[in-house]
Amino acid sequence: MSRSTVLVTLLICPFHALAKTPIVLPLERKVALTGPAAAPIPKAYYVGTIKVGKATEEMQVHFETGSGSLVLDSTRCSSLACIKHHRYTPDDASALNRHGSVVARGERATISVDYSEEGSANGVVVGDMIREKVCLGPPPSVCADFAMLAAENMTDEPFAELPIDGLVGLGMKGISISSQFNFMDRFSATTGMPSLFGLYVPRSGNTGMGEISLGGHNAARLDSDLSWVSVQQPEDGYWQVKVTSVRIGTKELELCAAGCLAIIDSSSSHISIPAEVLPSVMQDLKVEVPKGWLTSQELCKKAHGEDLQLVLENGKVLTLTAQDYLQQEGKACEPQFHPLHSKDRADIGERKEDSKSVIKGGVGLNTLILGEPLLRKYYTVFDSDSKRMGFGLAKEESTEEIILMQGKTQRKRARVAAEL
Repeated sequence: MSRSTVLVTLLICPFHALAKTPIVLPLERKVALTGPAAAPIPKAYYVGTIKVGKATEEMQVHFETGSGSLVLDSTRCSSLACIKHHRYTPDDASALNRHGSVVARGERATISVDYSEEGSANGVVVGDMIREKVCLGPPPSVCADFAMLAAENMTDEPFAELPIDGLVGLGMKGISISSQFNFMDRFSATTGMPSLFGLYVPRSGNTGMGEISLGGHNAARLDSDLSWVSVQQPEDGYWQVKVTSVRIGTKELELCAAGCLAIIDSSSSHISIPAEVLPSVMQDLKVEVPKGWLTSQELCKKAHGEDLQLVLENGKVLTLTAQDYLQQEGKACEPQFHPLHSKDRADIGERKEDSKSVIKGGVGLNTLILGEPLLRKYYTVFDSDSKRMGFGLAKEESTEEIILMQGKTQRKRARVAAEL
């Protein structure tokens, strides 16, 4: 498939030279219920602010690694899912074709976004391919032109209930509309910074603030050195690594006896394991949650279970204790594991490129999806240039830091409410 090269103009806000240090954006953890109405599943979104368009409108977007393009609600969209959120006005946007070239009449794209934990509520977005100015970071911001999708229609499920105005897909080129629409590639091309980002998810789970560092990683968030491993099958677009073995306590998981692949997915609030083996995994974990008058958070702190250990190809062991994989869910303390059914595995990554052609997706039986439980424990760095990932123990927030960040969030909400 031929892909044309596009000249992208860099727009720098006043008094700001090309950024030499990473752009650090705070991410607020927001939770919404997704999936079937009879049994909705709480799902976390790490939401940050970007400014878009001629009027530099503020948009609340979910930074996530499960897709590869920038998608925003726009005034061109009249579906309920768009109306319930802020929509930006693409006044001076340039129309693009799928290769990122400016054209008189732009093309549309249809993409599927898996925002459920079990594939039961995949969202579909239809939008216009455009080039738009996007500003990142606090003043003085770095502003550049990005190829993106301005939503023209989107499904109510799950988007109508999500606490976001769009998403920034941080996946590799294989899951972008095309290479010109890959967010990190465009970020690197226009800023001269590495196509690399670090993701911090607060260890406290329901409290604290997350953080994304674009163009580098924030060493202050690390409590150990980074350990690097290669991305497997990078052409697929997933941030996936090789796991040579999985241990539950001292027992080896037979499914991974010959090795497994693990997709690191920041849009997942859980660890997804093939449905065929999940019952035995849950049995081997031997989770015991005390009963009584304790709150759900206290129950999780006092719960017991076997460690889950994932051995990477370089020998690095990622260890999740019961306190790492247990989380408050409603009023209960629940293991954050979900089944990955055969249909879910077949649907992962499948998408329409236009009105006719469909790109088949799918992952194998030996594939795990590692979401928030892993990212809370390990600060993770995603390096597109070198096609590698780095893992290091995340430094826990101090009580003072949590209170300070919560105070900032509350003040911002109060200011917004006053303006309304």
